Amino acid sequence: MDSFFDKVIEKSLDLNSLKRTVIVIPNRRSRIFLKKAIQSKLNKISISPEIYSIDDFIERIADNKETEKTTILFYLYESYMQISKKNDFENYNSFRKWANIFLKDLNDIQMSNNNHQEVLNYLLEIKKINAINEEDEFKLEFWKILPKITEIFIEKLRQNNCANKGLIHLDAEKNIELYSNAHKKYNFLILGLNSLSNIEAYIIEPVSYTHLRAHETRGNLVCRLLLE
Repeated sequence: MDSFFDKVIEKSLDLNSLKRTVIVIPNRRSRIFLKKAIQSKLNKISISPEIYSIDDFIERIADNKETEKTTILFYLYESYMQISKKNDFENYNSFRKWANIFLKDLNDIQMSNNNHQEVLNYLLEIKKINAINEEDEFKLEFWKILPKITEIFIEKLRQNNCANKGLIHLDAEKNIELYSNAHKKYNFLILGLNSLSNIEAYIIEPVSYTHLRAHETRGNLVCRLLLE
């Protein structure tokens, strides 16, 4: 039985122009299976196409890589202590409990192309409405300083040439027109991306603007994008 990749290669991949082909897949693990499927169809030596996971593709366009988690947490903690002005306000272990959740939420906000200050201020207003006791009032103090912590945190990342996943997406959004113009003669094959953030969808659009042909295979949308 032919695999999904075998069917994609047969129907949508031009084996004679692999050196001018970019393939975007959901994750890095799939790259090995895709390469084997392509090799099995070749009857001559050929240059491999560029194969990226969606995250690697975003980093390629952004011309930047996501900084390791430990470094990002360090700058967030530093920003937090700078604003709290209390060195004993919270120990690092307690900080980690909310920091990981915050970083994930900040990534989601940025990747959705929303204004993080507006979102955080909106959440603050909700917390104010729901505050009914002294413990809630204490937590409100944290929510009040969180927008400023976020601003300082992002500034520190930029100053130190670091980036969280959300900033990588924002950089890619700025660079997509330049990337698209530089790859007008390339074929783009987008495989199995069932869920995209707002910025990812925006980035995919310029490389899929011209001559889109698609078919559906077992719930996976396969697009052959020929840029002219």
